[in-house]
Amino acid sequence: IGLQVHGIGRGKGPYEVAWRNLRIHNNHSRRDRDLFRAEPHCEGLRPGEGVMLDWMAWTIPTALVFVFVFGCIGLLAFLEVRTPGGDPRHGILGIETTRGDRLFISILGTVFIMLAWLGLYGTPLWGGLGIAIVWWVFVWKKV
Repeated sequence: IGLQVHGIGRGKGPYEVAWRNLRIHNNHSRRDRDLFRAEPHCEGLRPGEGVMLDWMAWTIPTALVFVFVFGCIGLLAFLEVRTPGGDPRHGILGIETTRGDRLFISILGTVFIMLAWLGLYGTPLWGGLGIAIVWWVFVWKKV
């Protein structure tokens, strides 16, 4: 049995964690829910710590990436309603691609570009972003 603790404040510790009222119960009626229910013992944590997404590294750039991707998907939905069919065309790949295909190729290429930049040069990622923008223009014009 493994139990995890998320969202403990930085710079404090070492920690000791204990659980109270740990019960294991038959969960046949709730198959998609947790089998184990525990009440964490949070001595030393301030109110609000350890709640929901505190453990994630949410930053403004991370949020902007998600907004951009979901914005692109929304724009594709709008364009599909306005002009159905996905605007298929034959590009340099020699296969028929639609707007959705080009978006997927662009995003996937951007991920590889950013990972390569990070591995070769580290941060900041402005150079990788410049290459990714050129990649997007290339994909949407030629693929």
